[in-house]
Amino acid sequence: MIPDEFHSLPVHPLAVHGAVVLVPLAALLAVLFVVPRTRAWAALPMPIVTVAALLSVIVSRASGYNFRDDLAKINPQIVEQIANHEDKATWLLYFMIVFAITAVGVYVLYRQAHRFTGAVEYAACGVLVVGALLVAWQTYQTGEAGSKVVWGGGGASSTISQTVTVTGR
Repeated sequence: MIPDEFHSLPVHPLAVHGAVVLVPLAALLAVLFVVPRTRAWAALPMPIVTVAALLSVIVSRASGYNFRDDLAKINPQIVEQIANHEDKATWLLYFMIVFAITAVGVYVLYRQAHRFTGAVEYAACGVLVVGALLVAWQTYQTGEAGSKVVWGGGGASSTISQTVTVTGR
């Protein structure tokens, strides 16, 4: 169970930073793995960071449910925006599960050098690049939808900040 708060701060905005950093880093490591010159260097960090990124997405998503409920009580008008953000986060979770399985599987194949040649190597690297692009794009989409909940669609005025100021919470 994910706590609602950590040192009087909501967990979701804190946990999201892990996903925002680790998912693109995992994607970058996958791309570096594809490049033969950097493959040996990126081989082990790629599955480790990818699994850590998956875990950060899971924690971010789980903590988001509590945060959503709190925000909906404060301002019911942003429920639709939150639902959009939540849908994108759900897809990110699905994509990250597949990407993490792929990264670990490719690493296992790579460690068995006699199996990581020719068509297997090209297919594995192709799937890694597509997965990396997909999770990076979905992370951006999810974050963009979340930032619109926080900052509103119109610029500097904050939807949540205005609500918190008005309610005194």
